Amino acid sequence: MKKRLSTDRVISLGAGLILFGMTGFYAIPGMIADGAGGSKLNNSFYCSVMSLTTVGFGDICPGEMDIVGRIFLTILPLFGLGFFCGPIMDLASSWQTMVPGGAFSVGSLTLMMGVSMLTTVEELSYSEAVHLCVITGTTIGYGDLTPRSDAGRFFLALYAIANINVMGGLLDFGREFLESYCAERDESLDVPSGSPKRPIRTAVKSEEIAGLTKEKAS
Repeated sequence: MKKRLSTDRVISLGAGLILFGMTGFYAIPGMIADGAGGSKLNNSFYCSVMSLTTVGFGDICPGEMDIVGRIFLTILPLFGLGFFCGPIMDLASSWQTMVPGGAFSVGSLTLMMGVSMLTTVEELSYSEAVHLCVITGTTIGYGDLTPRSDAGRFFLALYAIANINVMGGLLDFGREFLESYCAERDESLDVPSGSPKRPIRTAVKSEEIAGLTKEKAS
């Protein structure tokens, strides 16, 4: 039986992992590129989230890091794959259950939120904003388009947390189609055209048996 997770514990775990990542990016030399610009604290939050969600644009982090930084970035993704991308992001994406209209409405709202934010804060074109939303939501993270401002990095990090699992759910129809298309047919269940068919046995209800018994007795 699937256990019900405590919302408070999941939120605490998520906040703790983000804080752990922020501490490493902020304190360890070379974790953030020298020319990143903006607030170091905000950049640490951005890099922590992009690592934990496995988006990993590679735009401002990592920089010229040493062995300590490499060890840290070896440990942090393990937490991202094991803990953060599981119950934490499932909880963060639970808002989609409150949206009527199914997958189309959820997908439209997801893109609308991201595009509105990026065109306003980062002044991207609509095509660039849609591209960045999809690349972030699918965790591909090409890095060809990335936020430049503190506000853009902060909001895109929040967008990643709230929408990556939503985007994954929207892609389920593709997975289901491929599974049904590629599934092997069990030929042992096929009956050859010339073979005799087995008689079909039908269940007789106890009431019918009792009725037949009474007719014979009379």
